[in-house]
Amino acid sequence: MYGPNLIMEIVSNVEGAKGCLVLGEDGLVLASNISEYFTKEDVSALSLAMISETNKQNKRIKRGEIKNIILETDETVFVVSSIVISSEKFITFTEFSKFLDISYIMTALEKALSTFK
Repeated sequence: MYGPNLIMEIVSNVEGAKGCLVLGEDGLVLASNISEYFTKEDVSALSLAMISETNKQNKRIKRGEIKNIILETDETVFVVSSIVISSEKFITFTEFSKFLDISYIMTALEKALSTFK
């Protein structure tokens, strides 16, 4: 059985990843190795709000469930992912180096998350 710590470890090992936070679908932090620069509570609230609100609006336009949300800033790239493992839903928040190509990040992250399918 895949648990939150294994999810965090696999996602964190994607080249260029700086850290990962794993949440339950209720927003509870289950595992984290993100920088101390962030508070887990703030990242949890942001990630949960992004996924749940985007899913709500996306259902209205009938485009399915959200898989990934990409946030690119001047300093870094964040990817918020929604994954299901054995009917259990998790949300991951992963920080990546700004100097990586977003298509590379998404390919590498998709490969890592495919471990759980």
